[in-house]
Amino acid sequence: MRKKKSLVWAVTGLLVVASLLLASCAPAPTQAPPATQPPSATEAPTEVATEAAATAAPTGAATEAPATEAAVDPAQYSPDIAVPDEEVTLTFASWVHSGEPDDAWEILATEFHDLYPNITIEFQDIPAEEMHDKLLTQIAANNAPDAAYIDSGTLGEFGQRGALLKLDDFISKSNVIKTDDYVPAFLSAATVEESYYGLPIDGETTGLFYRTDRFQEAGLDPNKPPTTWEEFQADAEKLTDAANKKYGYAVFATDYESSYYFLPWLWQAGGLVLNPDDPNEVIVDNEAGQKAANFYVNLKNYSPADLLNSNSYDGRTAFANGDVAMYMAGAWFAGTLLTEFPDATGKWAAPPLPPAKPCATPVPSDDLENSP
Repeated sequence: MRKKKSLVWAVTGLLVVASLLLASCAPAPTQAPPATQPPSATEAPTEVATEAAATAAPTGAATEAPATEAAVDPAQYSPDIAVPDEEVTLTFASWVHSGEPDDAWEILATEFHDLYPNITIEFQDIPAEEMHDKLLTQIAANNAPDAAYIDSGTLGEFGQRGALLKLDDFISKSNVIKTDDYVPAFLSAATVEESYYGLPIDGETTGLFYRTDRFQEAGLDPNKPPTTWEEFQADAEKLTDAANKKYGYAVFATDYESSYYFLPWLWQAGGLVLNPDDPNEVIVDNEAGQKAANFYVNLKNYSPADLLNSNSYDGRTAFANGDVAMYMAGAWFAGTLLTEFPDATGKWAAPPLPPAKPCATPVPSDDLENSP
């Protein structure tokens, strides 16, 4: 999720990072997380239906203590976790650290060092698309970073393999981390077999963005986005003028993008990828799966062909320029439109996805985790 953290997130991050980085200094539990069956957590946490539109949901602990509670001294966040006497350097891998003086992560690192002068934070900047494979290589070489900012799918996969540190004991010793403060859908994505292997730091739902100006040009009501699959397809067709390089929707066909943007249609059709009772059984090839697949594949007729091998972030320009009239994206896209494409302000809106049966959307999130 490509967005700068606000002061709210900085305060939240300080609470979370402080405890997680202290956990990096503490000895690991004597019982390592067991390796289990092939991971199902990469999908299960995201199969959550929600009626929310594309609006960001806060995932962190409360940034202000309730009036009835006294604020906790930062030095007392986790008093039962030993602070090292010797100087220690901890590595933190992420794609969100910019290194600029006003970067929230630089500010957090400075504040953390002020609290714990013996601990220095060293950043490892890794592009988001390279994080999974980079961590996989580092873990295999026994050279993993002490803490990392990863997506929930990676957490589920690595947690199942015992490659991440189980945080239950550290969370129980924290005076500020309260699991009840987290949105359940995001917290479940940081959980593997009822144990926490990370803590959510951001998250969002996925919704539909549409160009109100393009709707008006096509003779559609700009105040009435599609509310059914049938309306969605009909609108996409009316909004497509391939001769003039104007299209109704953006479809992506690369492995990660196609699976992610196909899932809402699958869930809305009443289908699932995996059997909830046996996560080793793939059940997508049924009537619901075929209905969703046919619908999704047909949408390529209303999409620019050159976007098929692209990705949703790179494809954002086509929507911002008005070349694509409808676009499925997470809440990050609203901020991107406002900051990167101010000329599009007032020309787009963001309703929920048009449902078939239930309205369903992925709830992707990113987590902070520790290596064993």
